[in-house]
Amino acid sequence: MAYAAKLGTVHEVLFAKSKTNLTELESQLAPRELKFELSNFSSGPLTAIYKRNFAELVTKPAGEDVLDVAVGTYNFTEDVEEKREVRQTSETGAKASWSAGQNVAQDWNVPFEQMLPGTNAQNRTRYERYASYRVTVSFQGRARSYNAMFLFGSGDVPVLALDNVTNNSALTGLVDKSVYPAVLLESPLGRKAAVADWLRSHQVRDPACRSGQREVCCDPSSLTCGVAATDISTALDKPISRVLRPSRTLSANVRAGDSARLLPVT
Repeated sequence: MAYAAKLGTVHEVLFAKSKTNLTELESQLAPRELKFELSNFSSGPLTAIYKRNFAELVTKPAGEDVLDVAVGTYNFTEDVEEKREVRQTSETGAKASWSAGQNVAQDWNVPFEQMLPGTNAQNRTRYERYASYRVTVSFQGRARSYNAMFLFGSGDVPVLALDNVTNNSALTGLVDKSVYPAVLLESPLGRKAAVADWLRSHQVRDPACRSGQREVCCDPSSLTCGVAATDISTALDKPISRVLRPSRTLSANVRAGDSARLLPVT
C-alpha cells in the first residue's frame, strides 16, 4: 500500500507540473509518504484466539481520525502507427488522506469466536488462521498506533484485513493486485527525466528479486518496495511509439501524453 501511494503521488505531481526533476519530485513525495511500522506479531490457527476479546485484537473505531485510502487504476492510451493498434497500459495506485472516523457503539469486549460466524457468513469464507500485530501508521506529519489483524481461509475472500484505521477494503483489495508501475515504465511518461531517475533510484538489485515477472519486490524488514533493476533498464531502453492523436479512451480533459488519471474504485 505504501508503494501504491507513492505511485499515486508521482502521477499527481506530473499532472500538476509536467516538467519537473528528481529533486522536485522527491520534495513532493517526502511530506506525503505513507509509512507503516509493524510489531508484536502473533499468528496461528483461529482456535488459539477463540477466547480472546475481539477488542484486544482489533482496535475499535471510537471517532478518531482514520486514513482514507482510495485505490484505483491509472490508464495510459496511445495509438501505435506501425502496428495500427491502440495500446493501453494500466497500473494500480493509491491516494491517502485523513478523514473523520466512525464511533461504533457495539460492544467489542466479547470472545473472538462470537464475532467469527458473522464474518464467515458476510464474506462467504471459512477463516481458519490469523496474523495479528501492532501497527503505527504515519502520514502528513500525523500518526496513529493501533491493533489490527489478517484472517486467512478459503472462499470468496480468502485473505481479509481487519484494520479500522487504514481502510479495511483497500488493504484487502490490494492483496491480489500487482503494484508494478507499468504506466511509468512502459509509456512516454518513463522518458521524463524525473520519472526515470526516480525509478532507478529505487530499483532493487537483490538476486532474490527476479526480473520479467512484472512485479515489485518488497523488503519485509524495511517495508520498502522497488522494481528489479533489469526490468527498469529493459523498459527504459525500449523505443516508445509516437502518439498520433488524442486518446479515445481517456476522459475528454486528458490528452495522450498527459499524466494518467486515477480512477477510484470502491
